[in-house]
Amino acid sequence: MKTHPIATVLPLAHQATLRIDDPAHLEITCTEGSLWLTLDHDRRDIVLTAGTADVSFATGQHRPLLIHALQDSELTVAVAGAQIATTQAATLLDRFTRNTGKPLLPLAPPLAA
Repeated sequence: MKTHPIATVLPLAHQATLRIDDPAHLEITCTEGSLWLTLDHDRRDIVLTAGTADVSFATGQHRPLLIHALQDSELTVAVAGAQIATTQAATLLDRFTRNTGKPLLPLAPPLAA
C-alpha cells in the first residue's frame, strides 16, 4: 500500500498575492519560483524558494496568511500530516477471470436456447 499527501497545486504569477484566511494545519510548499509569506500581526517575513532548504511552511495559527510571488511560482497547499492510502488494483479482466478466461461468477443467467 502506498500513501500520498492530500494536496492542491496552484500556480502564482509574478507579483500575484494569495490570501488564506485560516492556514492552521496547512503546509505550504514552494515547488517552483520564490514566495514571500506573512501571517497577520506577525513581524516575521518568510521566504520560500524552490530547490532550497527553506521550501515549506506550516503553522497552527488561525490568522490570515498572505502569499506573494516574487517571480512566477507554483505552490502546493496540503493538509499537514494528512495522507491517503492507495493499493494497486487488478485489471478488470483479472478480477473477473483470474487468468482462466472464464468469469468467476456468472454476470447474468445463460439465455435459454
